[in-house]
Amino acid sequence: MEKLVHWSAALCMTLPLAALAGTLSDETNKFNGVRTVIWNSIPSESGSFALTAAVGMPEDQSRRFYSVNLITYGDSWEFDKCNHTYWMIDGQRASDLRTRYERDSSGSAAIERLYLEDADKVIPRLAAAKKVEFQVCGEDHEVSDSDLDGLRKLMQALN
Repeated sequence: MEKLVHWSAALCMTLPLAALAGTLSDETNKFNGVRTVIWNSIPSESGSFALTAAVGMPEDQSRRFYSVNLITYGDSWEFDKCNHTYWMIDGQRASDLRTRYERDSSGSAAIERLYLEDADKVIPRLAAAKKVEFQVCGEDHEVSDSDLDGLRKLMQALN
């Protein structure tokens, strides 16, 4: 799982920031047979968030590897010291959703990610929602309709 998480994080950092529309990719590694389905989205501007998700499936179907995270960027680490996240799904509090904060940089941009724990359970739950809101350090945000549609496409690709 750690390799999938780092691989999908590296993919997000290599895409140009001008490529704002989310993309779904579904590829199988010809050497090891691992199929990876990724919804990749880039924030539309500094300080906004995008949602990215990935699922890796070994050829033998022994187990799947899941990752889902919110990503933002800016000139500095805005959430380094204050990154607790509260969630609402379709207007209902989702206090069971937990995140893990990570930060990175690319050139002069400070890139911050909030990885949702238990991604295997969270991805279908978010994909089924009509509206997903979250609050980080007192700031209210909403997962875009495009990213929710992307999660639905990811789920369809897995079936």
